[in-house]
Amino acid sequence: MTSKFKYIYSDLKNKILTKEIKAGDYLPSENELSEQYSTSRETIRKALKILFDEGMINKQRGKGSIVLQRDLYPLPFNQLTSFKELNRMKGESVQTKVLFNEVVSPPSFLVNKKIIEADEKIWKIKRLRYIDNRPSIIDIDYIKRLSFKPATDDILENSLYDYLENECKLSIGYAEKEISAEIATVEDLDLLQMNDSHVIVVQGDVYLNDTTWFQYTESRHKIDRFKFLDFSRRYNHDV
Repeated sequence: MTSKFKYIYSDLKNKILTKEIKAGDYLPSENELSEQYSTSRETIRKALKILFDEGMINKQRGKGSIVLQRDLYPLPFNQLTSFKELNRMKGESVQTKVLFNEVVSPPSFLVNKKIIEADEKIWKIKRLRYIDNRPSIIDIDYIKRLSFKPATDDILENSLYDYLENECKLSIGYAEKEISAEIATVEDLDLLQMNDSHVIVVQGDVYLNDTTWFQYTESRHKIDRFKFLDFSRRYNHDV
């Protein structure tokens, strides 16, 4: 079951991203939020702290929490968020087409990283993402075979992470990512229907909460459609 403060954080963040609560608005006071969500002020403070750390709000003495002007869509680089979750917040028209969904031998680059053995099998998924009917992202995933069955294409057209977390009961913890610009392949040019010479590639290794590696993910993006955003906050430290 989701912790109450995480639910409140997600609800407030969704309202900010969908502009139900606009940049420049102040959030209700902690007392008002406590009444609204039927919880304690301490729980509210935990939710607000996450919003603060992510740069969604700033606290002003005597005034409360003001919503900052930030466009986090489409791809906040510092979060492990599924395509479905991102687009639920943005409200775009999106579709997913499954191009490949089979259990295969692992690619050499994963074997060379010593995170999987050459004689193991691995689940490979390739999907093409459409935003407003335009092909925009190629997603490639290699997933370690644990105690669950690979999903059907119908499931993958909806949400891989919904399946892994809710049906397979995996506790997905964190990811290590890197971003680069690469020369577009013939497949990139064909699937993304693009003329640009390069694509933006985000590669990452994803781990369960117990630090077990279980997924390599690669997303290849049309260079003219996306911004990759992060937010940094400097905290005061005694030195």
